[in-house]
Amino acid sequence: MEEYPQHPEWSEKYPAIDGIKRSPSFSRYDETVEADIYTSDKAPIRSDIEKILLMNSSDFNKWLSQRREATEEMIEKYKLFSSIPNLRYDSGTEDMSAYSHVRGHLSTLEEGLDYLEKIKQLYAEIHSS
Repeated sequence: MEEYPQHPEWSEKYPAIDGIKRSPSFSRYDETVEADIYTSDKAPIRSDIEKILLMNSSDFNKWLSQRREATEEMIEKYKLFSSIPNLRYDSGTEDMSAYSHVRGHLSTLEEGLDYLEKIKQLYAEIHSS
């Protein structure tokens, strides 16, 4: 596929699928290598994601459902884990969510679900035309 829907509103949060190609541009002069550093080309859709978008609907639905199901299960289990009472007084909270890595994992899993939804949305948009 050569033409993709463009979503400039996605550029900040989802630049790998915003559909906008960017040419290399000047970034800055790097004194350590004594050269100008340029950003690399950015394809409208990153190649690994393009492979997913090119799947037939059966393969895509299987790919999507497996990842959504696994992610939702992990969120459920992580939330259950984070409810274990924390036996320390210095944590500021009474359960395992006091640890930043626990909150970070939950946040990353929830972000993964969001990414899956955006990929699903883009897939539907591409295949509806």
